[in-house]
Amino acid sequence: MPLTRLEKLQDMLQDSPEDVFLNYALAMEFVSSDRKDDALSAFSRVLTLDPQNSAAWFQKAQVLAGMGKFDAARDSGAQGVAAARASGDQHAAEEIGAFVESLPL
Repeated sequence: MPLTRLEKLQDMLQDSPEDVFLNYALAMEFVSSDRKDDALSAFSRVLTLDPQNSAAWFQKAQVLAGMGKFDAARDSGAQGVAAARASGDQHAAEEIGAFVESLPL
């Protein structure tokens, strides 16, 4: 039986546990499988490896919002905006900022 995408990513991470892209891909696979807690853990791992990863901050904010954790989602989104601005990615900063502004209070 062929390996699932999740299993393949986990196998690759055995050899390259510090690989930011593989860790991000694992987090996104958890999102796709509606495994929110696992996704949050995986995004936290990405952000430990690369604290300026605005995409991971944004995805983490979206997962948190989907769980009804709006304060935490705002915090994560704010980190994403700051990371995007620091890297000069104004488009990402605006997109994440608009998401944060759309969250209920």
